Amino acid sequence: VVLEDFLWTDAPSLRLLDAALRASADRPLVVLALARLEPAQAFGGLWPETMAQRLVLPPLAARAATELARRLSPHASDSAIARIVREGDGNPLLLEELARAEREDRPPPSGPRTLAAMLHARLDRVAPELRLVLRAASVFGKTFWAGGVAALTGVEPKAAEARLADLAAAEIVVAQAESKLAGERAFVFRTDLAREATYASLTESDRVLGHRLAGEWLEQTGEDDALVLAGHFERGGDGERAARHHLRAARRATAACDFVGAAIIASVGVACSGPGPVRGALHLLAAEAKQWRGSLDDASELLERALQELSAGGDDWTSAMALLGLVEFRRGHRPESEIVAERLLAAGRPARGVGASRVLEFASALVLFRSVEPGTRLSWTDGVLREERWFVPRYAEDIGGSEDALADALRARIAADV
Repeated sequence: VVLEDFLWTDAPSLRLLDAALRASADRPLVVLALARLEPAQAFGGLWPETMAQRLVLPPLAARAATELARRLSPHASDSAIARIVREGDGNPLLLEELARAEREDRPPPSGPRTLAAMLHARLDRVAPELRLVLRAASVFGKTFWAGGVAALTGVEPKAAEARLADLAAAEIVVAQAESKLAGERAFVFRTDLAREATYASLTESDRVLGHRLAGEWLEQTGEDDALVLAGHFERGGDGERAARHHLRAARRATAACDFVGAAIIASVGVACSGPGPVRGALHLLAAEAKQWRGSLDDASELLERALQELSAGGDDWTSAMALLGLVEFRRGHRPESEIVAERLLAAGRPARGVGASRVLEFASALVLFRSVEPGTRLSWTDGVLREERWFVPRYAEDIGGSEDALADALRARIAADV
């Protein structure tokens, strides 16, 4: 298994691979993780120390650097090759840029000949129409598409692709054999630094407009990565659209049991959003992540915020109410959980969905921990418990099971707990 950039790998996948390595020590399983930083800085505690082998790549040796410079600039004099090797200091990318400048008989930039300075000097020599395409491409990130560049620049798609072919010939971008967007030709910047240098040349207003247009184009073209879309709309000044995509990303993180990620994504989405149901749903997801990690006080506070934003009776409102009842029950606040139960009963039966399952989960907890028979309605008047059939029979069908089967399942759980 190869992780091309360890620091961009999602947490659930890393935990899965970590568990696989620990459980399969005697099997031929190898994980190769490439990173520009020490992986432990980003993901402490992962990877068995006794199994991990960390290899830090040193600078190129003088002999290898000389051979690389000679291959890239075959007609250079021995003194020029020696200068390239000396200034390259073992960095393959800097050696490449210095050799290319020598081959093209390009005057070196003034000041220190760093990789960034060499890249800026080369990009400054690109024709204006190609530079426009490069700037539009840099808005998308390291990977971009000819159709997206056309949408941002206003040129015809075929013209955009032809200009990108010229940039590929100049070894600034590279055409990709495959594309995750159907029907769109994909390209990548040859180096991250080339993209960063190009992006730095944009004005702030160009960046805002570019990211908004990029988000709209990606949305229409079928980009499925909600965080990518959220990032473009956030930088493009459209907070509400960014918040909607953050909500989708937080839901996916929750479904993958990445509760740390879900809480972070939800908090970022809340910062983008205005008052209303999207912000309420983000608070709800953040609360769910907190309660799974045992932070019940934080979860309770977030659920109260969610309920202020959500319309009573809706699926998210029902989910928030039922989760609040569970959280208060787990905190030992029985009167508060009883009040939540009364509010749910007063709201009537919700439509099929997450809310209905959450109510059933809340009711099951009350049945289990109060030793109330399944099939009872749980209701309180002046703090006195009375029993009426309601919760279990009405929600059994919502999860696709019969009332009797559900009651049997609950009894089995009680017996197992005992």
